[in-house]
Amino acid sequence: MTKTRKTTDFKKIGLAAGCALLLCLILGVSSQMRSENTSSGVTSGIVTTAKPEESTTNEIAEDKVEEKSTITTYQVVSVVDGDTIKVEYEGQTTSVRLIGVNTPETVDPRKDVECFGQEASQYLKNKLEGKTITLETDDSQTDRDKYDRLLRYVYLDGEDVNLALIENGYGYEYTYNVPYRKQAQYKDAQTAAESNKRGLWADGVCVKAESTTTTTAATSKPAGSTSTTAKPNTTTGNSKPATPTQSKPQTTTNTAKPTTSTSKPVTSTGTSSQKCNIKGNISSSGEKIYHVPGGASYNKTVIDTSKGERWFCSEAEAVKAGWRRAKR
Repeated sequence: MTKTRKTTDFKKIGLAAGCALLLCLILGVSSQMRSENTSSGVTSGIVTTAKPEESTTNEIAEDKVEEKSTITTYQVVSVVDGDTIKVEYEGQTTSVRLIGVNTPETVDPRKDVECFGQEASQYLKNKLEGKTITLETDDSQTDRDKYDRLLRYVYLDGEDVNLALIENGYGYEYTYNVPYRKQAQYKDAQTAAESNKRGLWADGVCVKAESTTTTTAATSKPAGSTSTTAKPNTTTGNSKPATPTQSKPQTTTNTAKPTTSTSKPVTSTGTSSQKCNIKGNISSSGEKIYHVPGGASYNKTVIDTSKGERWFCSEAEAVKAGWRRAKR
């Protein structure tokens, strides 16, 4: 009887222990599931927070698109010459002078058409006439020049037109008083155009006209006059020939008079003596610039004294007369 009771007690104890173990297992599994759910929730939170970042990126992209779309464009009305155009600007036709480039003259009433000027004008007409362009200012430059022309960089479909003129040999790099933002780039472009003999830099393109001018000037020198007759007046710096009393020609007075009158064509063609060989040029904008032998534009510069241009015997004389030295 006692043995049977003990057996029953052991069974109860075993059953209770089994239930306790089973309960522990259930609690352990439940705890692990809660932990996994928490971990999953954190991961889900990270993914969720990434979405606003994508939204921010999209907003930035949208801002850029909006900014690009607000760039103002202008319609080209006409091309004046290689470095000046007219556009529809704020309801009226306005002239625009391209920054950093100067092309040979074609429309200046004070000058003859310069070598390669027509080609430069035609290039710009073919490129811009009737097109829609973008204009950009340069903080280093004034908004307008003294002729009330807007000073701008011109872009066509993203291309820098000012730079293209220099790169293809249709114009020269040009600095007016104050260096502009793209000066170094434009100078490099001219150097490359010269090296590759593009446009006006090609062999023989602008040399013939200069040779003809020199020949004409030399042959127009009157016979019987000394070399001092054709020299510019060293006192004033003008290229007008000296009067008979100044030059004291070796011929008689009768032959000296034709010397004074016939030597005028020599000054108009822009020749000088060896000593007074500094060229005092007047640009299309009216700026007085002198060129010394060896300068980049010296050989291409032709002096016309009838238009106010002149020869100088020294740089000091040129500066005193109101001319400034060429940048190149």
